[in-house]
Amino acid sequence: MPTAITQIIFDLDGLLLNTEDLHASVIQEIAARYGKSYGPEVKAQVVGKRALESSQA
Repeated sequence: MPTAITQIIFDLDGLLLNTEDLHASVIQEIAARYGKSYGPEVKAQVVGKRALESSQA
């Protein structure tokens, strides 16, 4: 009988997997569909901030 999964690790800050570049490229692709850009200057305004702060930037 297989062992049941009892715990899950969520890596939301890049400690185990560095997905920041992938995340940024997906956001840029979506932004481009709407005629917007998500470059370093925009990223600097939103990364590391709370959702409300990011949406106001």
